[in-house]
Amino acid sequence: MLNLKKRLYPHYWTWLSRWLDKRQPAATSITLSQRIIFILPTRYGIWFSLLCVLLYLLGTNYQNNLILLVCYLLLSIWLVSIVLTFRNLNGLSLSCSSNNEGYADQDLAINISTVSQSPRYMLKFQFINQPHNLAYSVIKPTLDTALSLNIAGKSRGHYPLPRLKVSSSYPFGLWRSWSYIALKQQYWVYPSPLKTSSTHFGQNKTVQPHLDTEISQQLRQYQTGDSLNLILWKRLARDSTRPIVRLREPIQQYDPSWVTIADLSGAALEQALSYGCEKLLALEADKQFYGLKTSKVTYPPSQGALHLQRCLQHLALYPCK
Repeated sequence: MLNLKKRLYPHYWTWLSRWLDKRQPAATSITLSQRIIFILPTRYGIWFSLLCVLLYLLGTNYQNNLILLVCYLLLSIWLVSIVLTFRNLNGLSLSCSSNNEGYADQDLAINISTVSQSPRYMLKFQFINQPHNLAYSVIKPTLDTALSLNIAGKSRGHYPLPRLKVSSSYPFGLWRSWSYIALKQQYWVYPSPLKTSSTHFGQNKTVQPHLDTEISQQLRQYQTGDSLNLILWKRLARDSTRPIVRLREPIQQYDPSWVTIADLSGAALEQALSYGCEKLLALEADKQFYGLKTSKVTYPPSQGALHLQRCLQHLALYPCK
């Protein structure tokens, strides 16, 4: 039986995904409504309904009004819980930020925002076909609650977010409501950083500052109104009759470092990309100027979070031969 379920599950999920794509296309923000909320009794709810049937049969057979009263009371609770379970999901809004990135073979944290006009209880969030789930007992109203849900790391690349399953059995556990949400966002998986010595990068050298001697040579005689901070006091001590001032302060310039990815394939390429990722992160942490050279593109030297993101995204999409 278990093997049969494993064989049928991929076909079932393929059919369900096509149906969900038509019923709820991917969007940047989703508000749960009757159209995309599903509800069915739980195992406990099925046994609860059978108990109501049994009590009804006993009450009518023995003409016992007390048993019938208990049966109607339990049946009313069973029916009211349908509405309460549905309302616990109805109207909940979800969205996802666009800055979702991580490294291969590591769990990625996906940030999801929820907005609700009423409190929500006993909610569970889980991406489809992912082992991680996140349970929340209460989501407060009129507040933007941020959730962090992990996705198991894949190989490097650019992937769309899988559907997010939101479910709840509140308040009595008799019914379970759920919805499959498609958020129109993607996430990046960069090569896993791998520490290595600088000899693997060929042209990369330790950045050393040097002075722009041409600028530092721009001197002239002191004129009335010049700042005293520009006077060369050592030269004035040797010749007090001719005070000299410097036009500008010496400017420190840095030689940029280059991260070069050789034209490789297979495991050697993946290792080179991991080395390159580690080098880019180290150069950015040191606030140095760096560039990236591959067989496909060359990014000129720069620095900053945007430049680092462009370089890492290129490594993530670098093709294999």
